[in-house]
Amino acid sequence: MENKFPKLEDLINMKQHQIAMEQFKTLENYWVGHDVALEERMTIPPLCLATGVKVIVNKKDFPNVDINRDSLSFLNWSVRSCLAQSGVEVKFNSLSLTDTMLNEINEGRDVSVPIDIINNVDRPIMLEGDIIRFFFANDANRLRNDNLREIINKGIKVEGVEGVDWFLDEKYNDKECLCLKLPLIEKFYIPQSNDILRVNSKDDLPNILKEIPKDFDTDFKIGETAKVELSENIMAVINTGGYPGGESHGHSCLIDPGFKGPIRTEIMYGLKYIELLIYKK
Repeated sequence: MENKFPKLEDLINMKQHQIAMEQFKTLENYWVGHDVALEERMTIPPLCLATGVKVIVNKKDFPNVDINRDSLSFLNWSVRSCLAQSGVEVKFNSLSLTDTMLNEINEGRDVSVPIDIINNVDRPIMLEGDIIRFFFANDANRLRNDNLREIINKGIKVEGVEGVDWFLDEKYNDKECLCLKLPLIEKFYIPQSNDILRVNSKDDLPNILKEIPKDFDTDFKIGETAKVELSENIMAVINTGGYPGGESHGHSCLIDPGFKGPIRTEIMYGLKYIELLIYKK
């Protein structure tokens, strides 16, 4: 007869998950960490995936919670904007950390942990130094419906006309208002080349990004929204997936409190707009 009682391991995991949830509730709806760096310089060939690349993390790179697989699963990450605009995408999986790694992080040591990196453009890129930062956004308390409508022109300002330059996206029915929808203007791409890309800051991008020629199409493009202004207690996160037709946005998704200007976007497969999820301290 099959044993229907939960295993001890499952009970421990459930307890850890509950503890992590309670600890994250103390972070006042969002938390943003420091940039973390690659362990060593590397070059990724064009249109390639590099697996098991190492970044160096320390407990200070995470919120003040117990560091385990459950707590790390609550975190998201954002690629440095200048790297994302150069075609760099990063994947992180908390399950890839061993028990030894987790213990050493909690002890305050510098720990080498794996990530995967995708080069989305037809040109090799050399990477070194800071690449991503971790952040937390409490989706249970994300601004929705009337709370989102009320923050427009107060905590958030968007240049242009509602219904043209921006929308309060009402998904599923006429009552739920779940995000700020911003149409995109396709601006730039990175032409094929055998020369190695080296990007250290946004100052390097004008020499790399080229205007998209008329009637030219490519999977990876850089777009821009209308100008957006966030107050110092508002953080926004770009929805990276779940768009109709399989379109997606790169994992440079964090828009910091106090941001001002058009949002540069890393769009894949013809994405025509982004969904901006809004959080308030």
